[in-house]
Amino acid sequence: EDAKKLFPQGWKTVKSYLRVLPQPK
Repeated sequence: EDAKKLFPQGWKTVKSYLRVLPQPK
């Protein structure tokens, strides 16, 4: 995903942050 390229080092932090937010599908 592009997010991994934007946050290669802090992907775990971003992923944890996104987990808290609602995910529209």
